Amino acid sequence: MRGRKTNARNAFVRNAKLTLEIQSLCVYSRRLACGRGEIGRRARLRIWCREAWGFESLRPHNEKFRLWPEFFLPTYALQHLSQTLILAAMMPRLITLLFATFFVTELSAQFNDNAGGRSTGMAGAYVALGDGWSAFHNQAGLASVQTFDAGIYYENRFGLNVLSDKGLFVAARVGKGVFAGSYHSFGYAEFASSKGGLAYAMGLGEKLDVGIQLNYYAVRLGENYGRAMAVSAEGGFLYRLNSKLTLAAHISNPNRAKLSDYLDERIPAVFRMGGTYRFSKQVLLTGEVYKDTQFDASVRTGLEYRISEAIAVRGGFASAPRQFTFGFGWKLNQWMFDMAAAYHPVLGFNPHVSFTYSGSTEK
Repeated sequence: MRGRKTNARNAFVRNAKLTLEIQSLCVYSRRLACGRGEIGRRARLRIWCREAWGFESLRPHNEKFRLWPEFFLPTYALQHLSQTLILAAMMPRLITLLFATFFVTELSAQFNDNAGGRSTGMAGAYVALGDGWSAFHNQAGLASVQTFDAGIYYENRFGLNVLSDKGLFVAARVGKGVFAGSYHSFGYAEFASSKGGLAYAMGLGEKLDVGIQLNYYAVRLGENYGRAMAVSAEGGFLYRLNSKLTLAAHISNPNRAKLSDYLDERIPAVFRMGGTYRFSKQVLLTGEVYKDTQFDASVRTGLEYRISEAIAVRGGFASAPRQFTFGFGWKLNQWMFDMAAAYHPVLGFNPHVSFTYSGSTEK
C-alpha cells in the first residue's frame, strides 16, 4: 500500500512539473508588460513567447514555485487546480491561435484565386477570360463588361464552416472604361481574413485590354488577440491575337505588403500567365501558370462545353496543390447560376456556388 501511495505521489509530482512548464506558455492576450516584478529564471523563453505570440506567464514573475511540500497543502492544491482549470478553459483560444498561425501563411496569398463558380469549375484558370469576375483574377478582363455586372459566391472548404469563403463584386462601364469594386472574406469569428479592392479597366485598341486594382487586406484574430492590415496593388493585361486565341498576364501584390514587423511577415506576391483558345462557340480551353512566391508553381487548365445557350459544363485540373474540378452553369435571361466543386485527394471536396447578374458581357 505504501508503494502505491509513493507511485501516486511521484506521478502527481511529474504532472505538476509538466503543468507548471505548460503554464509558462499560457495566454495573456494583450501585449503589455505584466507589472509583476522581474522576468524571472525563464527569461529567454518568456521574451520569445511575448515577442512571437504576445503571450505572458499566467503566474506572477516574482512568485516562488516550490513543488515540495507546498503542493500537498490544501490551499496550494486549490490554487494549482484552479490554474489547471484555467489552462483547460484557454485551450479553445490556443487552438484558435494555432489555427490562425497555420492558415494565415497558407491562405494569405489565396484571398480569392478561385472566386466564382465558373472559375472553380475550371481549376481557377481564369487569367485570360473576361467578365465581371475578372475583378478577382485579372482586372484587364473587366473591359469586357458592357453595361453593369454583379455577382456573389460562397464556398464551404472541405465541408467546414470555419473555412467558409465568400465574396461579391459590382462592375459598371463609365465612358471608355469600367470601374469595379470587390470584397472577399475567409474564416469565422475567431479568425478571419478579408480583402477589398477598387479596380479600373479599359481597352487600348481592339486587341489590348489593361486593368489595375488597389487592395486593402485585413487579418483578425478573435478574443482581442489583435489584427493586422496592409495595402497593395495588382494589375494585368489581356491581348487577343485573333478571334480564337487570347493571351494574358497578371501580377498581384508586387510590393509584398507587410502584415507584421515581427519576422517581417508579408503577404506573398502572385504571378499568373496563361491563355484561352476557343475551338468554337461551344468549346473553350483555358490554361495558366500560377506562381506564389512562397510555393511551387502550379499549372492549371480547364475546359468548358456549352450544351446550349443556357447550359454549360466544365472540368479542370491543377497541379499544386493537385486537385480535380468540375461544375456547370445555367443561364436564365440576364442571370447566371454556377455550381462547382474541387476535389483534393486527401482533404476532400470544396463545394462552390455563385450567382451573377450580367447586363451584356462577352464570355
